[in-house]
Amino acid sequence: MSNRDDTKKFGLFTVVMMIVGVVIGSGIFFKSSTILVATNGSIILGIAVFCVAAISIIFGSLTIAQLAARTEETGGLISYATNEISPYAGCVFGWYHFFLAYSATVGVVGWIATIYIESVFGLDFSLEQRLLATFLVITVCCLINIFASKVASLFQTSAAIIKLIPLILIAILGFVFGDFDNFATTTGQIVEGQKLGWFSAICPIAFAYEGWIVATTLTHKIKNPAQNLPIALILSPLVILVVYIAYFVGISLYVGPEQMMAMGESHMLYAATNLFGAFGGKLVVVAVLISVLGTLNGNTMALVQLPYSLSLRGMFPKSDKFSKINKKFDSPVASGLLGFFVSCIWLILNYIDKKYQILGNSDICEVVVVVHYLLCIMLYVKVIQLTKNKEIEGVFKGYIAPIMAIVGSGVMLFGGLQSPTFIYMFVVCILVILSALLFWSKASKKI
Repeated sequence: MSNRDDTKKFGLFTVVMMIVGVVIGSGIFFKSSTILVATNGSIILGIAVFCVAAISIIFGSLTIAQLAARTEETGGLISYATNEISPYAGCVFGWYHFFLAYSATVGVVGWIATIYIESVFGLDFSLEQRLLATFLVITVCCLINIFASKVASLFQTSAAIIKLIPLILIAILGFVFGDFDNFATTTGQIVEGQKLGWFSAICPIAFAYEGWIVATTLTHKIKNPAQNLPIALILSPLVILVVYIAYFVGISLYVGPEQMMAMGESHMLYAATNLFGAFGGKLVVVAVLISVLGTLNGNTMALVQLPYSLSLRGMFPKSDKFSKINKKFDSPVASGLLGFFVSCIWLILNYIDKKYQILGNSDICEVVVVVHYLLCIMLYVKVIQLTKNKEIEGVFKGYIAPIMAIVGSGVMLFGGLQSPTFIYMFVVCILVILSALLFWSKASKKI
């Protein structure tokens, strides 16, 4: 019986591809020119940007992996925060992820996916038409994750592999056909007075690493989670960092830093067309679309499970309803449908933002991500405490990794504070956190 149930769960490869598929979205295909502008054309400093921005994901994953190895309970961060800190902390993480992090991301990424669908098929939607099309995209994605989760996991693995193909190909061909003089001649060419200007590129790249924590919400769907989840949390960020740097260096060598800075976002299509012919540009757009859909699918996988995970602990309204699994679909249907509804609310808010340019060049997700990393500091500190109590062994795992993860959260905060609209979304985040605390203070008295 246990073996039969095991076939319904995700193996290590699927979990790694899930994280890779969620984290690698559309940004990496076009952000290389932005980084070179910030570094004044220095490829070496560009590599440094990727490494500095990766602090939050690599050391955050290493630290969370220590907590993941201590439990096989469903809920991911909810379980870690509840078991290691307090039920109040668990409720805060759960509500924050459900009402803000994943639902807002689904709304925004669904919108981005629709833009790329327009590009692939040569369409030109009005904002209202794009709103309707995005609603359909999100609807299909949620329905697949609720009623055909095996199909969703298969797509997640496939999307991760497909999106890696153009990145790896351009990285390799860039090294083969690129001009290494581009690497040497740009080194150190930072003008006086702008030596720290490259830090401005950390924020957009840091957001390109977001999404790695999704896998922790699916612990109950992972084979041997105590072993596989920590490995996936450690392996995935390293794979992502290597791919990002290889692609950045490869395309910089091939196109040339000066030309990339002049061309901006179009440098990717230029490189693809030169390397693969006229059809190559179209294939790149298709690859980017699949990449974005992979990010959308991964966040949806986590979103539809969250009310269920919270309800198992009595941390959600109507817990008796949302804690049920539909035996036919092996899925928490009520939980998933609620996730779909909340994501649609965020889609409408995203539409209003785009129509009236309320947040300018920012979007409704950016500050949400920043506050999430600040919340994670509680878990990083807890790992340090567990190490002091000799419940976690190793100086690197117990001290260095969590300290660097805290530094990474600081990097995220620094980037978020650069947004003039930071305070508005920050207030929304605080209201959700306070609502979670208020709910649990009342619910805990009934237990």
